[in-house]
Amino acid sequence: MGMSYELGCGACDYTADVCGGPDTGMLVSVNTVTCFTCAELVDVVTARHDWSSSTPPESDSTDGRCPRCGGANLVSWGPRQPEIAQANIDITQLDDCGPCPKCGAAMRFTGGGIVTLWD
Repeated sequence: MGMSYELGCGACDYTADVCGGPDTGMLVSVNTVTCFTCAELVDVVTARHDWSSSTPPESDSTDGRCPRCGGANLVSWGPRQPEIAQANIDITQLDDCGPCPKCGAAMRFTGGGIVTLWD
């Protein structure tokens, strides 16, 4: 089951409800990215799963594209320090989860807990 959190930027008040990195539910895997086309933080589908079949499901034309604008100018989002990103540290504990897509300042967990549990 995947989880989404509310992340916010203290510099420009931008907020986004995203996983904060790679995550997997029953039907899809996603990764949090910055879309440079619409300047939003979004989760994009990276894989589809059909656990009842030995053949992988076909991908959709929207896989790997921004779910808001359909753009493909995306970059993986997360902590700016490589050692933190690779350590799989809980994003709710970080002072800088990654850059704000609007102004570049540090985004943080807002403290509201899990926003969505999704499959």
